[in-house]
Amino acid sequence: MSYLGSLIRRYPLITFFVLAFVLSWWPWILYSYDLVPNPIVGFGPFLAAMVVLASMHNCINTEVRFRALLADGGAERLELSRT
Repeated sequence: MSYLGSLIRRYPLITFFVLAFVLSWWPWILYSYDLVPNPIVGFGPFLAAMVVLASMHNCINTEVRFRALLADGGAERLELSRT
């Protein structure tokens, strides 16, 4: 088990918030040089949730859930797979 993996498993909520912040605001550097039109991206929390979820659970199980989520009607299938 790596140090980073154990850190994520020990503090998943804090890791999620830090990753969501970093993944959302990294384009600010490019924005300050007028290279991109927006200083923030909206998919930061989604990517942070994927990283934390993949670290907390079995990666194969996580891949199956993400595929169900991204497929047509994925939210309903995801709920059905939990029961």
